[in-house]
Amino acid sequence: MTDREYAETILADAPLIHAWSAFQEVAHRDDGELREHDGITAAFESVVPLVAALVAATEERGAAKERERTDRVRELHRPVEADGLPEDCLEGECEHNPDGECPEVTVTVCADCDGQREALGGEMLVIWPCATIKALDGSS
Repeated sequence: MTDREYAETILADAPLIHAWSAFQEVAHRDDGELREHDGITAAFESVVPLVAALVAATEERGAAKERERTDRVRELHRPVEADGLPEDCLEGECEHNPDGECPEVTVTVCADCDGQREALGGEMLVIWPCATIKALDGSS
C-alpha cells in the first residue's frame, strides 16, 4: 500500500472513527462506567445515521473504482476498422473467381485482441465485440 493509498484509507475511515467516538461519549458516564439501557439506546440511535452514511460512501467509492477499471478495459478493447475478408470467404463458402482472389472489405476488430493476434503472427482477425467486451456486457 502506497503512502497515498494509506492516507486515503485513513481519511475514508474518519467518519467511522468519529461515529465510534460519539458512541463512546454517549454510552459512558463521566466516570467511565457504561450508562444504563436508555443511554446505550440513545447512543446507538445517534450513531446509526453516521454509520449508514459511511457505508453508502464506501459503496460509492467501490462502485466508482469498478467503473474506472471497466472503462480502462473498454478503452483497450475498443472497436477499430481493419481490412479483411468477408465471413463467407474465410469459411471457404464464397463464390468468387476460381483462383481464390476474394475482395477485401472493411471489418470492425478489437484493437487490443487483434493487435496481439497480429504481433503473434495469427491469421484470423479478432472481430469486435471480442470475448472481453462480451463478458463485460454479460453476453456470450
